[in-house]
Amino acid sequence: MLLVCQLAVPGLVPACSTFMLHAGDSLVFGHNLNENGIDVPGLVFINKRGTFKTGRTWSEIINKDGSNPSSLTWISRYGSVTFNVFGRDFPDGGMNEAGLYIWEMSETAEYPQNDDLPKLMHMNWMQFVLDSYSTIDEVIQSAHEIEIDGWDWHFFVGDGRGKCASIAFADGGVVVHKDSSMPVPALFNEPYDREMEVLGFFQGFGGDYPVDLGSEHTPRVAKAAAMVRDYQVEDDPVEYAIFMLDSLKVAETPKWSVAFDATGQKVYFKTRLHPSIKELS
Repeated sequence: MLLVCQLAVPGLVPACSTFMLHAGDSLVFGHNLNENGIDVPGLVFINKRGTFKTGRTWSEIINKDGSNPSSLTWISRYGSVTFNVFGRDFPDGGMNEAGLYIWEMSETAEYPQNDDLPKLMHMNWMQFVLDSYSTIDEVIQSAHEIEIDGWDWHFFVGDGRGKCASIAFADGGVVVHKDSSMPVPALFNEPYDREMEVLGFFQGFGGDYPVDLGSEHTPRVAKAAAMVRDYQVEDDPVEYAIFMLDSLKVAETPKWSVAFDATGQKVYFKTRLHPSIKELS
């Protein structure tokens, strides 16, 4: 059912989409995965609070000698629901009971290296974040305080206050967009600044091209920006999130689509193989 966005297959382009909807008291996060021609099974996990965890790095997982291991251990403060590919504590994304949301998207990354910092594989770092924090500021601080390894990803985080940020890794540093530097609460598979440059070519955002939600030629960032702008307090937030996920498809129906209702504390998801919407608390 689930798929890691970074899988590289010639001729295929990863097309992950994540966004936040916030109007009035409603707060919903949504995620799509399009990875044309690839199918990888996955699992939905309920991760309990009060559980002892031992960190892992990508290096120690792939090397027989377990080189460059993690020294980090922790006890989960928050419970969470995550969508995983490789097993428990290695999520593709999810949300905890405090309303903190994190999801990955493939994008070139150069993770900072610092031997003085504790180390975690990027998936394991995502679970650590969900286990430990409730705000995007805590997550951003963690990105500076833990040496992350793994393949090329950047991350969208949001919290129960309706705050969101993108976290990327470039030139050996942490690149963050939030508040005024993140005018559109969405992230895809390009650096955030580049997405904003593309958006500037479209009507309503400084340009002349129309935003056609039904066209595969309209960039996802333009579609998402228009739909977030047009979202109204009276709209049903979950139904609108599903509408957005359907509108952000690339070439074919997404492998799976997920909506996290942070206000109602529910998860809604569907897959290409099973398109009826499932929900859980």
